Amino acid sequence: HPTYAPTFSLGLPDHCRRGTVRGDSHLWEQVDTAGVEFVTIAGFQIQYSTATGLMAPSARNVTVQDCHVTCHGQEGVVLVGHGNRLLRNVVAHTGCGGISVSGGNVPALRRGDNVVQGNRVA
Repeated sequence: HPTYAPTFSLGLPDHCRRGTVRGDSHLWEQVDTAGVEFVTIAGFQIQYSTATGLMAPSARNVTVQDCHVTCHGQEGVVLVGHGNRLLRNVVAHTGCGGISVSGGNVPALRRGDNVVQGNRVA
């Protein structure tokens, strides 16, 4: 049985800002990656919120892999920024959308270099 916690924020000073964060034995309602870079989020169960499950605004080189993001009132995953990767995740039962990824600079014609691969959206 996973333990439950409402919100996991990587932006807090006492949490990892670089490296890998694993969610092996926890069930999280939301994950917020504001202000982090060069982080891998792996194996999280992110479920049951009225908002977005995983929000990564202004993310840089963040990898989200092998997570289950389900039962959210808004989007499952929102990833905005540069050099990010969304790999082998399951996103299901969301109210507004499954996965939203954006990045780059349109006026300067710079690409975002984001990768979305092997995810299942249902």
